[in-house]
Amino acid sequence: MDGRLPDLQGSPTRPQPGWQDLLGLARRILHYANIRVPRNVFLRKLCQLTLSATGCDALALTRMQGGALRYQCRAEALTAGEVHFHSHDFKGAEEIAPGCGPANDPELDPVRRRVLDGALRGGGAGLTASGSFWADDVGGLATTDPGPSRTGPVHPPRPVLRSVALIRFEIEERNYGLLELRSRHPAFFDRETVEFHECIAQFIGIAIADRRARSALCQRVNELTCLNEMTQLERSDGIDLDELLQRIVRLLPSAFPFPGRTQAQLRLDGSVYATPAFATGAAALSSPLVVGGLPRGEVTVVYRGEEDELDRPSSLTEGQNLLDSLARQISLLIERRRAAEEHVRLQEQLRHADRLATIGQLAAGVAHELNEPLANILGFAQLAAQDDTLPEQAARDLGKIINAAMHGREIVKKLLIFSRQMPTQMRSLDLNQVVTESLYFLESRCAREGIELVRELAPELPPVSADPAQIQQVLVNLAVNAIQAMSGGGRLTISTAGDDEGAVLRVADTGSGMSEVVRQQAFVPFFTTKDVGQGTGLGLAVVHGIVIAHGGTITVESREGKGSVFTVTLPPNTIPTAREDD
Repeated sequence: MDGRLPDLQGSPTRPQPGWQDLLGLARRILHYANIRVPRNVFLRKLCQLTLSATGCDALALTRMQGGALRYQCRAEALTAGEVHFHSHDFKGAEEIAPGCGPANDPELDPVRRRVLDGALRGGGAGLTASGSFWADDVGGLATTDPGPSRTGPVHPPRPVLRSVALIRFEIEERNYGLLELRSRHPAFFDRETVEFHECIAQFIGIAIADRRARSALCQRVNELTCLNEMTQLERSDGIDLDELLQRIVRLLPSAFPFPGRTQAQLRLDGSVYATPAFATGAAALSSPLVVGGLPRGEVTVVYRGEEDELDRPSSLTEGQNLLDSLARQISLLIERRRAAEEHVRLQEQLRHADRLATIGQLAAGVAHELNEPLANILGFAQLAAQDDTLPEQAARDLGKIINAAMHGREIVKKLLIFSRQMPTQMRSLDLNQVVTESLYFLESRCAREGIELVRELAPELPPVSADPAQIQQVLVNLAVNAIQAMSGGGRLTISTAGDDEGAVLRVADTGSGMSEVVRQQAFVPFFTTKDVGQGTGLGLAVVHGIVIAHGGTITVESREGKGSVFTVTLPPNTIPTAREDD
């Protein structure tokens, strides 16, 4: 422009703007660009301000980025200052949709395309030096509004939009837009009016660019703040993985543009963590959780706002990329937490193995050192007991010495088994037969203690490779422990089962049970909850050693006051069955 204001006196329908009006409009446009509101709200206000400033009856605002359509909003001035607003997201379409303007006039689409491409520069009839286009009367190209629907509210027929102005404006590099202004009056636009409106259009471009930059900056700040808080949570002591993931889910909405309208959910290995009142919907984004190279779950974010495509998170700047980034960070966090837990578990296993090795060496040495004096004590006591002239009290005392020496020899034998100093004689055997022979020695004790002994032996049990004496010792030790846990009577159930994987022996009681702390230490050598003199703490350790030496496994399930169940699994037989003539 040359500094002169447009002469609009000849048309009473035109506003009479001045530079102060233009500056005031620019301030209002930039003000709304700096307010953090949804994009749709900003565009609605932008259209209202533009319609009021230009005196037009309708407009369309189309934004392009990198040669592709992003979105368009349309506004129409109705009676009593009411503005009808509509928006649409093209999601990167490369061509202008037919009838893209505020009126049903697809014949103008080629002109719109050329104005957007900047192909109409140079001035001339209906053109400005900047490449804007206007036409005095395009009423023949437009149609009137079809009127109210049968079920909708009644509106007066909308007028034909005769005059048009197409103005291209810059936002940033490869990012521009088209402002289309329409009026029901013919010859509403002239060169000076359009040039004045070009200034308004450029302010619109500046406002959109400013809002995009501020939104991107705020978005990055929100993302970094969320990631920082996630890192701080990960470093917090005393928070298990479940609590950590629940707190992270509550943090996720803060990383998105409108936290109050955003809900999140995280799924991991069947466990679900979600913000309050989470519910899936159409406006949702999701990203997988890949931990250790394997898919373990997903993160989902749902936006609860107006049902308008411009407000959905899929159309927000880098919405999916943001969620993917957060999902990767959560996956790494889970992987680090699991690695730390595995490290602690392996350290505990290492300490346990080292303790077992040390105790095994000590046990072997002690056993060999005790064997000779115990043999001497037992031998001389038995010889002395054969003297018929011994007083009755002396004979009873010698009997106690013999029993104590026998008990000591049994402990030495267990120590040698635990330290694996005794040879193992493996052969194919029937587990049911071992159970039957072992229970023969326990029946009288169970009856004396008021304990019901139940046998549940599976028929046709597959043979296993084992040392019968050691398997018998396993069963007896487990049964004796169960009997001792049922001081007031109860039920002892010995059961077997088998398949192609081997044979299973279960010893279940209805005794006092174990706490979780005691259960975790049940197989630790010399650990016992019995009174002094009632146990050595070697029984279950020896059982564990025997089962492991046979290539099997042993587990225990127990609850205080509910009893215990020991499960021994032995691999199938790998030794050829001996022939009858061997």
